[in-house]
Amino acid sequence: MEEGLLIKLASILSTVKDKEAILKKSFKIFSELSEDSLFLIYLFSESSQLKLIYPESLPLQFSWLKGKAESKEILKIKRAKVKNIVFSISSLPIKLYSKEIGKLVIIEKEAKKLSLKKRKILEVGVKFLALGIKSKQAEDSLKKKEERLSLLS
Repeated sequence: MEEGLLIKLASILSTVKDKEAILKKSFKIFSELSEDSLFLIYLFSESSQLKLIYPESLPLQFSWLKGKAESKEILKIKRAKVKNIVFSISSLPIKLYSKEIGKLVIIEKEAKKLSLKKRKILEVGVKFLALGIKSKQAEDSLKKKEERLSLLS
């Protein structure tokens, strides 16, 4: 169930363009997620990719999430300003996204300490982040095309 909610949320972020519609559609999902998933989404929102989707990082409606995440150390995840990511929980093609992720480092030995459920949530979380990256790249490509068209007219 948890994975399904994260995938649904990732789908909303990658397909819905209007920010208000994103907030309305995702609010119910946020209220149904476990603390582990909320904490992961909070961490991912702190990375530059989701800031591109939610420019103010997390929407005001979800500010309680930040407090929840900061008050509990739910998952031992280390973050650092680096250009690489160390991660080998599964066969996910993380190297493909390492340049874009930038700020998030998941140390392999820390990841191995997590329960199977938390590792699964983490994998879905990374897919969630990757969808955000792809969405942003598509958006940038569209903007460039529009700029070229405006120069021609």
